[in-house]
This record gives sequence, structure tokens and C-alpha cells, in this order.
Amino acid sequence: MAGSKKHKQTWILKYYPNYFGKKGFRRPNQSKAEVISLRGLSQLAEKLKQAGEATYTEDRLLVDLTKLGYTRLIGSGRVDSKLFVVSEAWTKGSEQKIAEAGGTIVRPSQLQERSSRGEA
Repeated sequence: MAGSKKHKQTWILKYYPNYFGKKGFRRPNQSKAEVISLRGLSQLAEKLKQAGEATYTEDRLLVDLTKLGYTRLIGSGRVDSKLFVVSEAWTKGSEQKIAEAGGTIVRPSQLQERSSRGEA
């Protein structure tokens, strides 16, 4: 359009904001982590109990977040039941809150070691 970079630029920016295209760039190697909070974890544990899909190990409810598609556990919320959580990454706050409730968090590799030794 004639004058779009000169005297008509304000008109184009007002009425056709995407005329000049997108601004900025995206990092091509950016990875998105699927995160769940302790609040979501406790709701997920209740759903597993109600659906009858709950498995127990060491008298604790086993919640394998890696199989459910989550990669990180964060500490917002609280947990009331004893849980045995399998996750790739977690925060210190979530680890403390789960330990206070009587549960534990392990990595998937540690779970495999426990099962090969016969502990879990």
C-alpha cells in the first residue's frame, strides 16, 4: 500500500495491526515442561482412588507422574495423604511437604533400582 511506511503508517497500525507481520522471534530449541502442583497432585490421587486405578507400594499410594505426562512437581498447595511419587524433577518445597505428610519422591531410575532389588 502506498504510503504505508510514511504518512499512512498510523492509520495502518490502528486499523490493520498485523499488516507488517509478527514481531520478535521464537527460540527453536525451547522445551516446555509439563508442571503439576501439589494441589493438582492431591486431586489426581483422589481421582485414582475413586476410579479404582490406585496402586499401593509400602502402604503408600503410588503416583507415577512420568507415565501421566508430567515432568515437574511444584510446591503450591498441600498434601494430606501418604504418597509415593515418581517424578523427573521437583522443588524443595514440594519435597518437604510430601515428607511431612509421610510420603516420598523418587526419580524413575530410582524406582527401577528399587524394583530390581525387590523393595517396591
